[in-house]
Amino acid sequence: MINFVLFLIVIALSAIFRLTNLDLIEFKTDEASNLFLSSRLLYGHSLPPGGIATSTGILNPPLFIYLLLPFTFMSTHPKFITFIIAFANVLAIGFLFLIIKKYYNQTLAFIVSLLIAFSPWAIIFSRKIWPPDIVLPFAVVIFYSIHKITIEKKTKFWIPLSAFLLLITQLDLAYIFFALILFLFLFLSKPQINIKYIMFGLIIG
Repeated sequence: MINFVLFLIVIALSAIFRLTNLDLIEFKTDEASNLFLSSRLLYGHSLPPGGIATSTGILNPPLFIYLLLPFTFMSTHPKFITFIIAFANVLAIGFLFLIIKKYYNQTLAFIVSLLIAFSPWAIIFSRKIWPPDIVLPFAVVIFYSIHKITIEKKTKFWIPLSAFLLLITQLDLAYIFFALILFLFLFLSKPQINIKYIMFGLIIG
């Protein structure tokens, strides 16, 4: 019962600053461009081959645009799309609590979850129509997969790990460095490697 109550507290506190006051969200050129590209099908246009351009002029991959696409058929209002992104982040924090509780302990899970729930930067980067704002749910899947591989020795989780590491780089190209470093440290821990599952995950990604 205590576990469930703490889980609800984490969800509630994560939601307070993410799902309320959506009239105060940031909505400038990048957010408007992402929303415009994701709603192209509504106006008879084809799917865009890329996302918005980076500061260096390189187009981002279109993954974020495709993730938003189904929700634009419900509404293209910026507050609705932002609510979907924020809600995904709230759920991610809840699942992170459950993962840490399972592999470590409840106290640590509660502390970490609250730090993320109240982190100003984590709040800001969960309330915009911008690719980095959906990174946390992907990161939680990666976090869970690593524990399944290293602690439970379940090699099939190389599939979601490889897939989501490749997908997260499609949200922001800078995460390529994160993926490479993570793979390096993971291999240094000498887990049981399954090349077939890794390749399958990369194909999905």
